[in-house]
Amino acid sequence: MIVTAFVIGCCVGGSSSSFLAEKWGRRTALAVSSLVFVVGGLLQVCCTTLPQLYAARVVSGVAVGISSAITPFFNSELAPADRRGMLVTLNQIFMTGGIMVAFWVNYALQDLAAGWRIAIALQCVPGAVLFIGCLIVPRSPRWLVQQGRTDEALASLIVLRGRHAMAQCERELQEIIADVEKEKALPTSSWSDFCSGVTGRRVITGMGLQMFQMLTGINSVMYYAPAIFEACGFDTAEQLLATGGTGVVNFLATFLAFWLLDRVGRRTLLVTGAIGMAISMATLAALGMAYAESAAAGSSSGSSAAAAAAGQPAIQSRTVGYM
Repeated sequence: MIVTAFVIGCCVGGSSSSFLAEKWGRRTALAVSSLVFVVGGLLQVCCTTLPQLYAARVVSGVAVGISSAITPFFNSELAPADRRGMLVTLNQIFMTGGIMVAFWVNYALQDLAAGWRIAIALQCVPGAVLFIGCLIVPRSPRWLVQQGRTDEALASLIVLRGRHAMAQCERELQEIIADVEKEKALPTSSWSDFCSGVTGRRVITGMGLQMFQMLTGINSVMYYAPAIFEACGFDTAEQLLATGGTGVVNFLATFLAFWLLDRVGRRTLLVTGAIGMAISMATLAALGMAYAESAAAGSSSGSSAAAAAAGQPAIQSRTVGYM
């Protein structure tokens, strides 16, 4: 429920992100989401009952849903065309790097009674940094043009590109104006237009890639890695240490993926990654089922021989909480 409440909040936030980004602007929506995230973190730290914790997790999830949806296209609208790919790369590197840091923070705080509260309180730090950054970074030039504020759009481009590139800023502004005017001249589309023809195939492809990536179960592994390692007989310290190692592999694999991206091509890398995920998940499932059967057989015979045969020590009953 603690995990699910967060994911529900993410769905709500992600679903509302488009409206907020168009209504308030990318920067304002991102700033609001960062404040909501800080509030959600503080509510989690101060909660004393599970219902309070569930509600606070939903609040944090809403913020993450908004920011994760807005950040990529806000980056793309701020960056010059030749730097957008690099920004996408950096965005993904920082995401996996943040996951890795979070795992190791959990490991460092494992012996403290209030360690989970401290870990969640530390989440407020990047939220506050994001809010401060939103006060500094200029608004999206494209959004400003959409609002008819072309002078502000030019000023934003000058801040982003520098006064030495005034000619480039004016040229880029005219390109944005022409693109926005072209969009306005298009006939109003319905949902049936959006889901049919070439556009429909693109939508289905994009949704399918994202959906099936999640359905591989990798998020479950990342969320419940300590519990998985606990089922394999690891003690608390070993569980968190192994989880931290998972975060390191995840982080380093990001660099490998971007190194291979232009060398082998997007589709080849995607197909290879899908095959690798299928083999890894099938292996994990097979080992888990084999160990569960061995542990059950060992339990019925009153010995730990079956567990030892699976290469793991017998599991001792204990209650451990994870956030």
